[in-house]
Amino acid sequence: METASNHQCYTDHQPLVHLQGSVERVTFHSEASGFFVIRVKCKGQRDLVTMTGNTPSVTPGEFVDATGIWFNDQWHRF
Repeated sequence: METASNHQCYTDHQPLVHLQGSVERVTFHSEASGFFVIRVKCKGQRDLVTMTGNTPSVTPGEFVDATGIWFNDQWHRF
């Protein structure tokens, strides 16, 4: 099981990535916490990109402008 401390070690010193695109699918969104998992069509990416974060609401077709750390999660492949 991946823990928060393991996750932090994994992502330390990773460069920030800036992506923009259109939300193709909302895989999960919690209205209580705002946590979301979305699939986004980003310019320059052949496949849909999975993004996670927090927001009050998210719907397909919305434009996303995100900056964060890119990593391939071995436990949650889409």
